[in-house]
Amino acid sequence: MDGVKVYLENAGRSLDGTIRSRNELLVFYNLCRYQLRRAGERHRLMEETTLNGEMRAKAIAALTRELEEEAAARTYRVEMEMRMAGQDANRVKADLAKRKCRLEQLKSRYDVEASMISADGDIDKTQTNIIARSLEEHEELQTRGDELDKDVKRAEEELRALENTVLVMTSLNESARSYSGTTIDQGLLKSRDILTEKLEKATNKLKNSREKRRILRASVLRFTVEISSLEEEIAQLEKMVASYEADVFRIRNKNAELDAKLERALKVRTLAKTKATRVKQPVDLDIEVQLLSDFNESVNILLVRSIKASPFINDEILTRAQELSKSFQLTTPILVGSIDNIKASDRFFNRNINVNASRPGSGNLAVASVVELSARDMFDVPRLPAEKTTRVQGEGRVKLTTGSMRTPSSASSGTLSIRSTH
Repeated sequence: MDGVKVYLENAGRSLDGTIRSRNELLVFYNLCRYQLRRAGERHRLMEETTLNGEMRAKAIAALTRELEEEAAARTYRVEMEMRMAGQDANRVKADLAKRKCRLEQLKSRYDVEASMISADGDIDKTQTNIIARSLEEHEELQTRGDELDKDVKRAEEELRALENTVLVMTSLNESARSYSGTTIDQGLLKSRDILTEKLEKATNKLKNSREKRRILRASVLRFTVEISSLEEEIAQLEKMVASYEADVFRIRNKNAELDAKLERALKVRTLAKTKATRVKQPVDLDIEVQLLSDFNESVNILLVRSIKASPFINDEILTRAQELSKSFQLTTPILVGSIDNIKASDRFFNRNINVNASRPGSGNLAVASVVELSARDMFDVPRLPAEKTTRVQGEGRVKLTTGSMRTPSSASSGTLSIRSTH
């Protein structure tokens, strides 16, 4: 039995240690779960910021498309200008070819030989070249004069047409003024003011849009940098989440192992308890019941003797004690005012002790509960709590121990403790 008790105590201690370690692991698991939740929240915030960055990137892409369209329009305009410049170049080339043809005609008409001045400085050739140039300049001036005459005539015709239109418009304005009065002029002025205000607003909006476009371009660059940094942070967070998940998986496996150990310890404990209960024989249980009954009888006899041995006892107190013994269901009666009865109770008590000592199997160890009786309980006085201690039974005799030696002044406060253990 002692080995079983020691085994049970060791199993209980190991179980307590396992429970403490399991609680510590649960605390660590809760902390890891809280950190994982915080990491998830931070990851969610990063996702939101990334989503905002994506929306801004889409807006920037739309703005970039607009800028590309504008650049394409400008490119088309430049291409048109280049095409017009090419047409001008073709026209100049045609004019140059025309002039060359004219020069050839002049040469053939006047029999002029044009050549470069030789290194020898031939004068005849130089004079011929000068004559050819003068003729060319004369022809050019003549043609330019003809063109200028045509332009002057055209301008005179346009001027006359404009004078006629001015006269017609002035006559129409005078007729309109005489017909409508000043109200139309005020309406026109108001409309002009409104149009000027709209023009100013449009110019301001155009300036603001240009400024916003410049700011958006700067923000595009900044957001690209931020998106790259956010992607790096997201990669780091994903690594942290993976490590946290690995820790959680490891903790769960450890918790499962601890649960299995706890179940095994509980099974071992239950098996030990069942073995401990199976070890105790029915004979020992019968002996324990008999010892408890003898113990209760001895307590009753000692209670009667302690009450009647007091010098302060009278018939009223004995009557009250007898009523209390009946209420507590004590088997030994308390006789009122009889010394012989007290002696008979002593003889009965000694006989019970001798019978218990000579009874077979009384040398065995028995377990009995601790019973503490006080005179205060008999006379309705509150009793202080008493600690439970252990007394040893040896050689078939029960040791009776009183809490304190009763004196005449402390007869009502004495405490009787009768205990027996294995």
